[in-house]
Amino acid sequence: MKGTFVLLMLMLVANAGCNLTVNVVDNPPPSPTSTQPGAVVERPTNKPPTLTPLPTVPTAIPATAAPTCTPRTDWPLYKVVAGDTLGRIAVRAGSSTTELIQANCLTNANLIAVGQSLRVPRQPTPPTTVPPTLTPTLAVQNIGTISVSPTVTGDAGNFQLNGGTTITIKWESGPADAVRVDFFRRAFDGTITLIGSDGNASDGLSATWIAQPNFQGTLTASAIRADGSHVEPYFTPTVYVNDPSSPDNAIVLNTYLRVEGDTYFVRANQPIVLTWKNAPRTDQRVDFKFSPADRTKQPYVLGSDTNLSDGLATLIVTFAAGDLGIISAESYRPDGKGGETRGTFAKAVTISASAPEATAEATAEVTQNP
Repeated sequence: MKGTFVLLMLMLVANAGCNLTVNVVDNPPPSPTSTQPGAVVERPTNKPPTLTPLPTVPTAIPATAAPTCTPRTDWPLYKVVAGDTLGRIAVRAGSSTTELIQANCLTNANLIAVGQSLRVPRQPTPPTTVPPTLTPTLAVQNIGTISVSPTVTGDAGNFQLNGGTTITIKWESGPADAVRVDFFRRAFDGTITLIGSDGNASDGLSATWIAQPNFQGTLTASAIRADGSHVEPYFTPTVYVNDPSSPDNAIVLNTYLRVEGDTYFVRANQPIVLTWKNAPRTDQRVDFKFSPADRTKQPYVLGSDTNLSDGLATLIVTFAAGDLGIISAESYRPDGKGGETRGTFAKAVTISASAPEATAEATAEVTQNP
């Protein structure tokens, strides 16, 4: 009976334990202490606290006055052309990109348009890609002369040049205030070709040109000042360029002693036949001229040939002892007005006449058949 009672009590205790619920969130157990060794406590899961956002308060920023800019009016106006950039305009106007931006109140230096007007300290020089043209938009002033060197012969503004030679073209007494000078060659058929340019007048105005064989025409130039006005030379030379590769276009001597460099040594007081094998058949005459090396003596005509139908121009001449200079030949043709005009030049030769007693005995005489 006692055993039955004990068993009944154990069953009641077990049933009560099964129905017992512990709320560890609302009633957390006490933290274990030294008086509760080995106690195990169930903790709630940690969650971030929910924050209530604070009301937004706008921050007051003091207003800044918009910058003001006034374009310069004391500078001349320049109109933008195709190919211009602000940097290129600045270089040609003697300024800087920054200076032009400030002077024109530009917000974007990359946004300039053809036809737009810009203030510049001075009128820019023309772009380097200016097409060859001698037609100015303003009145033209004519000053100074064009000179060429070296030349083979020269007479009354007509010069003979050797093809392939580097020629220096100068504008003597040209416009010292020019911001740019373009040099041109103008062929007799009217074709104009740019030779070169000079943008620095302080050291003189010049350009170099490798003489084109067989070119015939004039050498000229055109300058522009800072105010846009144009200047052209008062005098321009006419040039005839030999073709060094064509022996038939040269003067040939039928006899000579020897050749040193470009100089033919001949016997004094001995008849010599000069021949231009490629003389123009349609021209009416050819003049042979002699230009003494002594520049105090003027060039003179040795003689002429008026029968060119066979394509040969010939002349028999003699030279005195000590004669030294250049023999040239040039043709003339009718100009249609009752007069005549120059046609073309032969390649000239240099001769030196030696007295017989001054000629070395060992020197053999060379004879040619023209």
